[in-house]
Amino acid sequence: DRLEIITFREYTNEEKLVISTQYLYPKVIEDYSLATMDIKLEEEVYPFLCDGHSIRETERRIRKLLRQAAVEITLNGKEKVVVTLQKAQQTFNNSSESNKIGF
Repeated sequence: DRLEIITFREYTNEEKLVISTQYLYPKVIEDYSLATMDIKLEEEVYPFLCDGHSIRETERRIRKLLRQAAVEITLNGKEKVVVTLQKAQQTFNNSSESNKIGF
C-alpha cells in the first residue's frame, strides 16, 4: 500500500560521451594493464560507441576495441594504434554480436 513507483531517466548521449571518455576508457586501460601501450581512440569513435547503447554495452564495446588494439600491438609489433571510426564500424557492423560466442 505504501510503495511508490520511482522512474529514472536514461543518460543522454552527451552524458554517455562524458562517462565513456572520462571514466570507462581509463577504467578499461587500467583493468587490462594497457598503460604501457600507446592506444588511442579517435574522438569520432565515442559517439558511434555510445549512440543507442547503454553504459554497460558501451563499456563492452570499448573493451573489445582495446583488446583488438592490444593484440595488434603484441602480434604485429606496432608501437602505436589509433582506433578510427572506420575500424570501429568494421568491427561492430560486420560481426553479428548477438549470435557470436566468445570474442
